[in-house]
Amino acid sequence: MVNNTRNPEERAFLETFLSELPGLRRYFIARNGCSTTAEDLVQDVWIRLSRKADRRVRSPRAYLWQIAANLATDRRRVDGRKPAFAELSSATEVSDGTGTPEQTVLAREALQLVGAALQELPSRRREIFIAVNLHGENSSCLAERFGISRRMVQIETRLAFEHCLEALARQ
Repeated sequence: MVNNTRNPEERAFLETFLSELPGLRRYFIARNGCSTTAEDLVQDVWIRLSRKADRRVRSPRAYLWQIAANLATDRRRVDGRKPAFAELSSATEVSDGTGTPEQTVLAREALQLVGAALQELPSRRREIFIAVNLHGENSSCLAERFGISRRMVQIETRLAFEHCLEALARQ
């Protein structure tokens, strides 16, 4: 336990941050595809979290992850990027034998988490996500097939993608 902080709220924030640090790194790498950017965002989480350390927060963990989600969204807007399946697949890529056994195990665990996360989705969202990202179907065809707009196809794909990333971050 960290005892050199000034108040219980600050101590709770620091302990939460330290316990969530590995998940934050994975989350930002998966969202932005760059470990350097991920480290910058992790630091930004701590800066924003520490500025609020004098406040009483019901759930420091939930507050931390809300900050992380907002930062990731802001960064994606700044970068002009939209989530890409390649980012998610790189986080769950099973080693070709050139990585360490630990990397292979972690990749397989991540793949299982994504598979489980997909099963948690409503069936339409899951089907759209798989059709777009695994089968390369375009949004116009999917919109027609499901009787929804192309925009709704994009929204469903994004929501599914974010759900999978959150599942990885929770691990």
